[in-house]
Amino acid sequence: MRTGTLLALALLLAATASRAAPVRLPGEADRLARASVEAMLSCEYRRATILADSVVLLDAAHPAGWLLKALAAFARYDDLADPGEVAKAETALGRADSLSAALGDEFWKGIAEYERGLLLALRGQTMKGALATRSGAVRLSKLGGNDDASALAAVYDYYLSEAISWLPFVADERASAKERLARGVDSTVYFGAVYREALVWIHWANGEFDEGLALVAPVLDAHPANRVFLQIRGDLLRKAGRLAEARSVYALSLRQYRAAGKGTVREVCALGNLALIAHFQNDAAARDEYMRLFRLALPPVEKRMPRSLTKEMEKAGLL
Repeated sequence: MRTGTLLALALLLAATASRAAPVRLPGEADRLARASVEAMLSCEYRRATILADSVVLLDAAHPAGWLLKALAAFARYDDLADPGEVAKAETALGRADSLSAALGDEFWKGIAEYERGLLLALRGQTMKGALATRSGAVRLSKLGGNDDASALAAVYDYYLSEAISWLPFVADERASAKERLARGVDSTVYFGAVYREALVWIHWANGEFDEGLALVAPVLDAHPANRVFLQIRGDLLRKAGRLAEARSVYALSLRQYRAAGKGTVREVCALGNLALIAHFQNDAAARDEYMRLFRLALPPVEKRMPRSLTKEMEKAGLL
């Protein structure tokens, strides 16, 4: 889930960069693009798409509006797990691909490749998706002086370096990648939340939960309706051992997803996390009730559940 959010949101962020620094789209396009992103961060996806359509109307030959439309589809899929959004993203990216190619710019080509990799991965074509993402990341990494391109490529670089860090005589690029991501958080004009989320998950994986929470807080302060970042906050709190706080966050997350429509992966994740917390707190009655609800809701989304959560539940004897 989190990978989908990160790469999808990175699409438009990087697309608004120049060779020297992030830049705004011109005039009215800037206002509409900002409003579209704000709507996405507030989980108002229909409004975000309407605003993206307005960007398309301003300049039909430019890919920005189509990238916004794809972005909104990816974000809604990650939030609510509606498979129809993948098809919408594919349509929008197809148009953005052709417009990016027509520009003949290495930056736009890199973005198109990178996001095509995400789409292929969502469709289950993991190897093709990885190769497309790698090609896009390599292309973007060559654009010196572009903080957005550098930060987007840093996501790929970090996880590649982590995967091969055991090899002798291979430089560990993780610290450098984290620095580039942090620079992207500070310098981007439109979407600091993109690189912020990347850093959050790196901190989470490294057990740096306070650092992750410090990055999440500004997003929720500005966008309290953001269901995805709220659940990330719960993940960080639980892993930090702050169980009472995490339980409160997951309970709110569960209410939010039930209000949005039952049957999402994130609703089931909230139930699983609540069951784990109740188990750790020796609250058997709550644990059993959450597990009952979890088992009822699990079958339709089981294949899309994050393995990290189900593995913890198995280790605790809940599954």
